Amino acid sequence: DGLLDVIVLRGEGLLRFARFGWQALRGRLATDRHAAYLRTAGLSIRSAEPVPVQIDGDVGGSTPVDILVRAAALPVRLPETSRTPDTARSPR
Repeated sequence: DGLLDVIVLRGEGLLRFARFGWQALRGRLATDRHAAYLRTAGLSIRSAEPVPVQIDGDVGGSTPVDILVRAAALPVRLPETSRTPDTARSPR
């Protein structure tokens, strides 16, 4: 859809981290009172001191960082199928 879903988590410490994990497992992280949810085509993250950044769980350098969405930039190929999964036979 050309938009980035962003959840900003406020707070620190093991208990808060555990709470965020529990809320995420329940599908309620975006509605947690210590979280802010937004959708945007891009954002900039700045901090007084460099802060490590993770991008989809991988190390992504440190702040400052600019993030932009390029709609339809990733081509996706799907295999052609002539049968639905419930009618397909497994190989013998």
